[in-house]
Amino acid sequence: MVASRLQGCVRESDTVARLGGDEFVVILPNIDSHDSVKAVADKIIESISSKFVLTQSSREVSIGASIGIAIYPLDAEDSDGLLKAAAAAMYAAKQVGGCCRFYKAGATGE
Repeated sequence: MVASRLQGCVRESDTVARLGGDEFVVILPNIDSHDSVKAVADKIIESISSKFVLTQSSREVSIGASIGIAIYPLDAEDSDGLLKAAAAAMYAAKQVGGCCRFYKAGATGE
């Protein structure tokens, strides 16, 4: 259900992949600005924050999202570096909860 909501927030040319557990990666090629990336992240947070209805029990559950953003080639020039930068930004977002943070070298928050 989460993957489906994520895919509903991005363009057809974008990639949504599950890393494992509750972690997903969204790749946005050819994005034109930090504001555009932030708009997608905000859309994802809003979508994920809407209640989920569990089909077998009809129970409603709520979850949240913390998003870390890394930009190629500004933050790293390879996939491993980008994932590390995005993870660092995500942990900064988790400290606040329910938000997104851009990677900032040497910083722990916004």
